[in-house]
Amino acid sequence: MTAKEAIQFVVEGKAPNGWATTYGIYGNFSRWPAEVDWYVKCPKCGLIHGNYKTMRDAHSKKLCDICNLDAINKLKDEIQDVVHDPEHKPKEMLAFAEGIEYFDPFDTPAEDNGVPLPPEDDPTPNPADTKGEIERLLMSNWVDIALRLFASEEDFPLSDLTIDVRWSEREGNYDAGNLAETLALKIEVDDREYLIFKDDDEAYNYALKIVRNELESEPELFTQSWLRDFVDKDRLKKGIGDPYEYWENDVRNLDYPELLEKLVEEGKIDSDDPVFFKQNGDPRIENPVRIKALNGFMEAYIESDKPTVEPWDWLRDIYGEEEAVKQAIAIAGVDVDKAAQSAVDTGGVAHFLAHYDHAEHQLENGAMYYRIS
Repeated sequence: MTAKEAIQFVVEGKAPNGWATTYGIYGNFSRWPAEVDWYVKCPKCGLIHGNYKTMRDAHSKKLCDICNLDAINKLKDEIQDVVHDPEHKPKEMLAFAEGIEYFDPFDTPAEDNGVPLPPEDDPTPNPADTKGEIERLLMSNWVDIALRLFASEEDFPLSDLTIDVRWSEREGNYDAGNLAETLALKIEVDDREYLIFKDDDEAYNYALKIVRNELESEPELFTQSWLRDFVDKDRLKKGIGDPYEYWENDVRNLDYPELLEKLVEEGKIDSDDPVFFKQNGDPRIENPVRIKALNGFMEAYIESDKPTVEPWDWLRDIYGEEEAVKQAIAIAGVDVDKAAQSAVDTGGVAHFLAHYDHAEHQLENGAMYYRIS
């Protein structure tokens, strides 16, 4: 329900789509949508009462406590009359809502009875979120907190820490005037160097960046057999082309004696086939009948034995295992994003950032730090 619909509902009595209107029911929407307080106008005395949590609850309790108590007492009196005087007949009870005067739920009570209306509730201001404000203050100044925790963790005087401003600005978005935007720092202390990140996500992202750069500039640093999984096979196959593109033509261009010899070598024709060879093994003379028969064997050979290209096998046959990967990378490149993610997920962030000891440290405020020298 929009603010406009809420106002129309309370002020004009116009219910939003999907709502039902009940006479004498009021809704306090000042804290909507967190909660809605419902009030009901007693149909007997006109007193507004309630603070019910649902409209159904308010509807079921229209009578205020005073009027409801009178009704109960009246009923008790009627019962007592019947008990003590069997001839007494109680007054016939009215049907539900019979005799109740109709009223508009948003009307104004007569001046003479002074029936109170629900107070105009001002929207309740949000309570002071002290804890949240403290947390936001600390997070907005996570750098100072991290430096203090780091100094305590590594047992350094805080005053000895020096921020490498050039690196921190370039790689960590460091801004001394707006520390909330800083993502990473490089710290120098006692001839040691550390990288400090706002959280583990920033450390992970920086490790990915480092690995991507190395994959693009120095792929030879990585295990070549591992890199093979990140070479696009379709691009590699397209880059290599078809080394056997002219194989079929080369077979068709062989003259009769050469073709006969090749088909015998390939096992397609027996060396003692009487159609092509004499009993002593010498080939019979070429004639149209033998040429036609030989061409039939040739077509079958071309259809069944034309070489297919498997890029890796082809490269390995030519260059060997290690060099084949280098050639493949040169031809098709590497999916550096997938390779970098695999490397970091497998080796861990510290493997690529903590060059000194491959150790990872987390501070109490969630910041991560790594020693690089």
